[in-house]
Amino acid sequence: MRKMYLKLAAACVCTAVMIVSTVNAGAASTENELTGSKSSPSFNVLDEKIEISSNQIYTSAYNVPDSSGYRFVFNSKNSDSHTVQFADLVKSPSIIDLDSTQDYVFLLYNKGGGTDNVYRSYKSTGGTYRKIRIKLSDFSSRFNSDGSQTKKNSVYGTHVFKFGAVETTSNAEFYSALCIRSGAAFTAVTPDENGEVEFYVSTDIGIGAGYCTDFRYKYINENGSITSGSDGGTTGSGLIGLDIGDTDSNGSVNVSDVTKIQMSLARLDTLNNLQQFTADTNSDGKVSVIDCAYIQMQLAKK
Repeated sequence: MRKMYLKLAAACVCTAVMIVSTVNAGAASTENELTGSKSSPSFNVLDEKIEISSNQIYTSAYNVPDSSGYRFVFNSKNSDSHTVQFADLVKSPSIIDLDSTQDYVFLLYNKGGGTDNVYRSYKSTGGTYRKIRIKLSDFSSRFNSDGSQTKKNSVYGTHVFKFGAVETTSNAEFYSALCIRSGAAFTAVTPDENGEVEFYVSTDIGIGAGYCTDFRYKYINENGSITSGSDGGTTGSGLIGLDIGDTDSNGSVNVSDVTKIQMSLARLDTLNNLQQFTADTNSDGKVSVIDCAYIQMQLAKK
C-alpha cells in the first residue's frame, strides 16, 4: 500500500514540476532565500552514522576536555535516574537503556544545573542518525564566530564563555557547557578554533536539533568574600534548518518544502549543501520526486 501511495504521489509531484516549469520558464533563481551568511551556511555531512533503538539515549562528546565537571542527567518521575559524565564520554560514547513505561526529563549539571522541565518519551525516537559538522554562528546569532557566547553580569562584568575547561582570571572562575540534542542523540560539544562542532542528527522527517547551555561563575569580591551564581543558559534553543524535510530552511516542514524541491528539479532554483541534505528524506543520496512524496506522506499524518 505504501509503495502504491509513493508511486501515485510521485506521479502527482512530477505533474506539479511540469506545471511549475511551464509557468515559471523565465523566473529568476531564489538561491539566496536565506539571509546573510546563512545563504550558504558552513555544513558538512560526515561518513559516520549510528543506529539508536527505541527507549534508548545515545550520548557522546566532541572536542570536550576530559577535565570537564559537567554531566548529563536523565530522570523519570518514578526516580529512575541515569547519569553520564562528560569526562567519560571523551573516552567513548555511552548508550542508556530506559524504562519503556517512563518519560524522562533532561538535566545539564555541574555545580548546579538547568532542566527543560519537560518529560519526554523515547518510545519512537529509534532510527538512523548521521553525524554532521556545522559552524554554530551560521545557525544561531547567539554564538560568536568562534562558537563562544558573550555574557554580561553585574557581578563580574563581561565574559566570553568558550564551553571548554574551567576559565580563570585573577579574581574569578567561569564554568560553561554546551550540548546539542536531536531526538535520542545527545552530544556534549566544545567549538573548535573555527567555531564548528560535530554531532548526530536524526534522519527522520521533522526531527531537528536544538542546543542546551549552562553558565556559572565564582567571583572573589574586593573584601575577599566569594559570590557564586548562575548566568542563565537554555535547554531548548533550536538550530534552524536542520530538520529533514525542511528544504527551505525556515524551521518547519510544510508544503513550501515540496515546492522548493519541485523548483530545484525543474532547475528554477538551487539547493545549497544543507538543503540537499534536508531534501533527501529517504536517505538514498539524491534528491528526487520521491522525497516530495515522503514529505507529503508526513504532512498527511498531521
